[in-house]
Amino acid sequence: SDFQNSPLYKSPINKSKEAWSESYSALGKTIITYSSPILDGQKVLGVVNADAIANNLVASSKTSANSESKIGFVVISASGKVITSSDLLAIQLQNPATAEVITNLAQQAKAQPTGIAQTGGNLWAYRKIADSDWIVAASLPESEITNKLLVLVGGAAIGISTILAIAILGFVNSLKKRLQPLTEE
Repeated sequence: SDFQNSPLYKSPINKSKEAWSESYSALGKTIITYSSPILDGQKVLGVVNADAIANNLVASSKTSANSESKIGFVVISASGKVITSSDLLAIQLQNPATAEVITNLAQQAKAQPTGIAQTGGNLWAYRKIADSDWIVAASLPESEITNKLLVLVGGAAIGISTILAIAILGFVNSLKKRLQPLTEE
């Protein structure tokens, strides 16, 4: 039958281990299929499949409308195809430059399974998911980091300046008191 020639059947049979499919569209949803061989020792008896709606993979990472989080998540295949993403990145992925970044991350992950990349004003942290051809990546605008650092550094500079000003004022007043007997003569 056609099913026995499909990758959903052949991949777990040939490798004698479970496999995830590339994402595909069905019933208006993006679907992924998990396939696992049914084994009796070394003999493959059959294959069991389970479908999942890809968007449910990042459902727990979705933030509320009141949240100020700028972190976006994406799950991609080794070929750079987006399997699913958070709402924030779904909007950004419509930009060809962001789509190119995703393709580059997939290529980079082939040589280095985990890493950090800086591109297009964003910092990307990625990791290849064990026993799969998938990569999960998180994106954060560089401005989120630099703005927070500027606030911290600015606050620290103001605090240190205030302490120095108080110390200098105290030293000047102490010096005036010590020099006062000399100026009265």
